[in-house]
Amino acid sequence: MRRKDREIKDKKEIIDIIERSEECYLAMSVNDQPYVIPVNFGFQDETIYIHCAAEGKKIEMIKQNPNVSLAFTAEAETSLTGPPNTWTTFYQSAIASGKAELVLDVNERQKGMNAFQKHYTGRFMDFSERDLKKIMLIRVKITEMTGKANLPKDEK
Repeated sequence: MRRKDREIKDKKEIIDIIERSEECYLAMSVNDQPYVIPVNFGFQDETIYIHCAAEGKKIEMIKQNPNVSLAFTAEAETSLTGPPNTWTTFYQSAIASGKAELVLDVNERQKGMNAFQKHYTGRFMDFSERDLKKIMLIRVKITEMTGKANLPKDEK
């Protein structure tokens, strides 16, 4: 990281950014062709769960190359500040990497849907086994995470 003064080293702070993010960007690559898409997600036990369709480009890419990266941003002031040539924006961001897997086990699908529901609603709903068989989830067990922030002095 070039700006070491902005690096977040505290794992709890990085996790806080992930938990406050409304969406993340899933980055994949096959045959040197990158593909990045915004996705909704759930987070639990250093695992990201992504609810998605059972087929499509991201599923095919994950089957070919399960190595992925995820980018998160937490709400922060985005206006430019300072005089010209010294402008800055305020932000908090996290990057996570890991291997993506399709979740085939119905119990794990329920666990993933619980994480997804908790993130967006704070509530849980049990799904029938029949419904869980129709749901597709991608699970990314995080192997590495980093964080970076530039906050106004009064928020540091």
